[in-house]
Amino acid sequence: RIQAEAGDAEAQNELGHLYWQGKDVPKDDKMAALWYHKAATQGYAAAQYNLGVLYANAKQYTHARHWWNKAQAQDNQDAKDALAKLDEMGL
Repeated sequence: RIQAEAGDAEAQNELGHLYWQGKDVPKDDKMAALWYHKAATQGYAAAQYNLGVLYANAKQYTHARHWWNKAQAQDNQDAKDALAKLDEMGL
């Protein structure tokens, strides 16, 4: 948490993941999104992908596509695969 609050993108992504999974903290998708967003806006590709997953789970596909495009631009394979699935589904 200390590193995340200090602005470390990797730590912010990891803290987001803890909130998303409910490990060592209460499960909280809003807090997960907050921490993923902090890391994603710093250009951290894994957080961009993870934030896209949260948006896709909420059926907010436009937002998911936005973040997955950013992650894909950094050669994130998970984002490429997710975008291909959206395309297959016509979303």
